[in-house]
Amino acid sequence: MKKHWIVIVLLIVTVYLVGSVTRSIGNSQDNKETLIRNSNGNYWEPLGENIQTAIDDLGVQGGAVWLPAGILHITQDIEPGNNVRIQGSGIGATIIDSTSNTIYPFWIVDRHNITLSDFTVEMHSMGGNALRFRDATNILVQNIHINNPGANGVMSSGVCKRFFISKVSVFNVSKEERHSFGLDSFEDSILSDCIAYGNTNTIGYALDLSDGRNVSMNNIIIKDCNFGIKIVADEYNENCNFNNIVISGTGTGSTFKISDTHNSNFNNIRIDQGGGNGVNVMSTCSNLNFNNIQVENIDNVGFAISGDNINVKNSIIKNTGAYGLHIDSVEDATVSNVQVHNAGGRNTIYSSTGVSISDSFFLNGNDPSYAIEIKNSNDFSIKRCQILNNNGNGIFIEGNSGINSNFIISDNIIRENNRGIFIDSDAHDNFIITNNVILDNNIQNLNDNTPGTVNKLVEDNLT
Repeated sequence: MKKHWIVIVLLIVTVYLVGSVTRSIGNSQDNKETLIRNSNGNYWEPLGENIQTAIDDLGVQGGAVWLPAGILHITQDIEPGNNVRIQGSGIGATIIDSTSNTIYPFWIVDRHNITLSDFTVEMHSMGGNALRFRDATNILVQNIHINNPGANGVMSSGVCKRFFISKVSVFNVSKEERHSFGLDSFEDSILSDCIAYGNTNTIGYALDLSDGRNVSMNNIIIKDCNFGIKIVADEYNENCNFNNIVISGTGTGSTFKISDTHNSNFNNIRIDQGGGNGVNVMSTCSNLNFNNIQVENIDNVGFAISGDNINVKNSIIKNTGAYGLHIDSVEDATVSNVQVHNAGGRNTIYSSTGVSISDSFFLNGNDPSYAIEIKNSNDFSIKRCQILNNNGNGIFIEGNSGINSNFIISDNIIRENNRGIFIDSDAHDNFIITNNVILDNNIQNLNDNTPGTVNKLVEDNLT
């Protein structure tokens, strides 16, 4: 009889202990909103280690895990399985806290159909990436704040497809060569309504996209980061759209660097107060369209263009420390309705073919030599532009670096510069300069130094 009582007591204790870890919501008198719970109807004390317990309890079929308000201190990576949703009680309400140098708060490798939402990750500048994805598909990340990550804020690698990242903010990345958003091999995905703030390390970017295919990035704010956006590739980026982006207060690094990118569009982008270049399009790019780009208060070059078939329209470049619009090694570029104000250096067409500049303004340039300098370029045109009140020559066509041929300069207003149009005496051929108003320039209005044997038409200019 005594043995029977011992067995009964042990059973009661065992049931109580198990119940204290995993209990049925329906059988509890506790407030379920204060506990970690899952879609199987079980719940756990609000401790960080119980997040993984609740995930594992779902089994292979997956399901949902709900996190209560409060600080959940984790001592291990959280690794969701397939078909799992993890939802907190809101940014600033649910805080997943890590103080370990070895933890990646969310480690998601070769997983699919996962949702993360409505919480804060605080890492105290320790550990690894806050949200780490590799070879993942069908991922929703929404309404999350990441503060002081140990490495990258959000990182993808391998092949990651069909991501929707929305309303995610990453503050204070400080580790060298790490990014607020580091997205590698990122395909068929959207990044929207996101903020990167205070990425102060000397190499990492607020947003680094590599090998992006069919990607849309919209409504992005980047503030007080040393580097802004870098779009690069081991292979190539293609068919991407970048819309409604504000970048301000970058340090000495590039503000918006683009290389290895093709068939992509950039719309409604404002860059202000940058320590490096504003927009920098590299020679490995092709078929890019820029519309409504505003670049102001840049210490170096405002807008640098290389590559093939680059189009810029409806844009403003203002208060640059060096070149305003720098076109170099381009094959086929169109610049229309662009205003360049107060450039610290000249505007250029260097070593390029097929450049068309039209309906644009070049005003109050501070370069002592030239407002627009052209050298070693062919098949270009400057039409219907106003080139006014620049310290240097309005248009200078240089010959020492090579022949400039097959070009048209027509229907422009060129006034109150040091000189109007100055054509170097070295070899140029097949050009037309006509129907321009070239008046009130300090030294000369029109100075054509090419010999009479050159095939040219210079007439009907008001000088």
